[in-house]
Amino acid sequence: MDFEQSALKSQCQEDCSLIHEQFDDVVPIQMDLENDGIETVADEQLKDGVDNYSSKLKLIDEDGIEIVADEQLKDGVENCSSKLKLIDKVKNVEQPKEGMLFGSIEELHEYYRSYAKQEGFGCKATLNAKLVDTKWYVTCVTIAHNHALSPGKARYFRSHKILDPCTKRKLEINDRAGIRMNKIYNSLAVEAGGYENLTFGEKDCRNYIAKARHLRLGTGGAASLYDYFCRMRKANDDFYFDIDMDDECRMKNVFWADARSRASYEVFGDMVTFDTTYLTNKYEMPFAPFVGVNHHGQSILFGAALISSEDTTTFVWLFEAWLKCMKGRAPMAIITDQDRAMKNAINKVFPNARHRFCLWHILKKLPEKFGSHSQYNAIKSSIQSCVYDSQTCDEFDASWQNLLKSYNLEDNAWLRDLYKERTFWVPAYLKSVFWAGMTTTQRSESINSFFDGYVHSSTSLKEFADQYDNALRKRVESENVADFNSFNSTIQCVSRFSFEKQFQELYTHNKFKEVQEEIRELMYCDCSLLKSECEICAYQVIERVQINSSYMKKLCFTVCYSEPSCEVNCSCCLFELRGILCRHVISVLSKPDDILLLPEKYFLKRWRKDLKQPYKLIKSSYDPLSGNPSADRYAELCKYMCALAAIAAPNVDHYTELKNDIDVLTKKFSDLSCVPSPPFQLLPSASTTGSLAIDCTAVEIRSPHVARIKGKRVSNRTMSAVEKTVVKKAGGNKKKQSDTNPNQQA
Repeated sequence: MDFEQSALKSQCQEDCSLIHEQFDDVVPIQMDLENDGIETVADEQLKDGVDNYSSKLKLIDEDGIEIVADEQLKDGVENCSSKLKLIDKVKNVEQPKEGMLFGSIEELHEYYRSYAKQEGFGCKATLNAKLVDTKWYVTCVTIAHNHALSPGKARYFRSHKILDPCTKRKLEINDRAGIRMNKIYNSLAVEAGGYENLTFGEKDCRNYIAKARHLRLGTGGAASLYDYFCRMRKANDDFYFDIDMDDECRMKNVFWADARSRASYEVFGDMVTFDTTYLTNKYEMPFAPFVGVNHHGQSILFGAALISSEDTTTFVWLFEAWLKCMKGRAPMAIITDQDRAMKNAINKVFPNARHRFCLWHILKKLPEKFGSHSQYNAIKSSIQSCVYDSQTCDEFDASWQNLLKSYNLEDNAWLRDLYKERTFWVPAYLKSVFWAGMTTTQRSESINSFFDGYVHSSTSLKEFADQYDNALRKRVESENVADFNSFNSTIQCVSRFSFEKQFQELYTHNKFKEVQEEIRELMYCDCSLLKSECEICAYQVIERVQINSSYMKKLCFTVCYSEPSCEVNCSCCLFELRGILCRHVISVLSKPDDILLLPEKYFLKRWRKDLKQPYKLIKSSYDPLSGNPSADRYAELCKYMCALAAIAAPNVDHYTELKNDIDVLTKKFSDLSCVPSPPFQLLPSASTTGSLAIDCTAVEIRSPHVARIKGKRVSNRTMSAVEKTVVKKAGGNKKKQSDTNPNQQA
């Protein structure tokens, strides 16, 4: 078979698939209320598809190609034909009368149902029939009605409501994708040409989905969640979970992390954000994700928890579960909101981690604290200038004291407490630590907003875990798209500097764009030599920063450069903060007669696109890596290594010999494949098995109580005027009841 014939056959198969889809979308019946009858609408697309398919069959036969008839297509055509015949047959259903004959009981039921729908009734009007020689013979008909007939409303009768298999499949697919039922139902109505053409209601769809979820997910409580985690562990030994329960065997807190998330932490786990400001389920348990940044600058999940309270004890339990899951490896830096319980727990469990408060959450409180002050705008501007313009700790301290004196704020308790904890939030005190470009917990909040499309206030525990996989599946797809773009397209350089070409070849697109932004800002930087001593040159860089359309502010930075070792650092510490060379350093390196190429140390591994990421070979429930031979080989090698470890572990000499051999092989293959090493020191491994505070095999896990959280979560949804009135009245009634019964307690 030549290429042309193969292509023709492939096209024919695609046309067949298209026709199959069209069969599912046929809406053959539309109610014509004005004519009080049934009007059939021919599906022209279906006819065109069949004609096109037939012509292709003839063309293929003429070319002498032997084909196998598409049985499904034949079934579809025959099914469609039978439906059209049935429609024509029932278009004007005659009134039942004695002596009518039917070939089967099903045909009799279908006839009477069609007649009832045509006339618009669903009452107890009856039709009696008996079986005579394989035929059903109508013996008695009672068609009297005690109500007015309404053909247009007949579809509301239960006897006329039908959910066909095609609709059921669409409902299940859309539900698994996290689409709300009201949107699914509206889509079905649009597809059918109006609600009047549907043979079911939205409540029928909700009832069906509730049953389907029950079959797929179980009851949805804590016990079902535990069963789900056990199945995940059985599918992949590196799936980790931990459940904390109270004395009544009710679930208090739960933490889990899949194998891929744990593996990605080994590469990108140097910095983590943690946030608990999002409610996800009917138990009002805050969702607490551990979030990092991948090589594209995208948010990546390392694990997640649902917690019942936000006190120090709960956070200690959670952080210890996290530490055990990650084999004893704590993050080097962590960002949270300004929460005392979190701070205490981090100090206990992660004593060596650099803890930072979310700067955005702190500055967001300025209107609340000073909104009524006569000099609010001036105070706000001064605080922001003090925070962002101070290059050193001494500069910040001096500027802060001047702020307090200028506005007589020495006795302000909020500012006093902030200053005591300045090392947790002021940029000048944190600039020497790598934060991957993050200064706030907005990464966690962006993850939370992403889950808005999948979960809601009535989501069960098991359903949440299932939708969690859907959300991660979307994250994996976003990363795959970014990988593809970085490898298969090129962003043009904006300068002639050789080191920009280096970044272009090594960095992912998103990070290379950040480098280019620094290069573009060179025109606003003036570089001059301050002094030169012992082969170290100190430069002063004056940068003009645009404040508004009519004002540019000048900022001064110091850059030290050692030519022999090509060591360079800037007082802005952008490279230490984000791993991106700043415009001030580039202004020094771009001077004539200086270096053309940068050494390897200025290209962070975590931003590079040319390195193989090991976690991409890990299979998970949301990314099975079907058809990936590298992933299959990886899984096979893991089995061999586990078996080898089991043999060598009991004997110290065997263990030592195997470990040394593995070190040699690791170095050998790392040099060949450029697999990145972990960005921070590995601590002694801990147990990785899922654990429980109580043995769940001996007792039944009970669902949690509704969590009592600190404060009130503010909803972003705007209430209608009616809702506001109802809430207001409800609040007034509660107050009135409490005033009437002062001793009554809830």
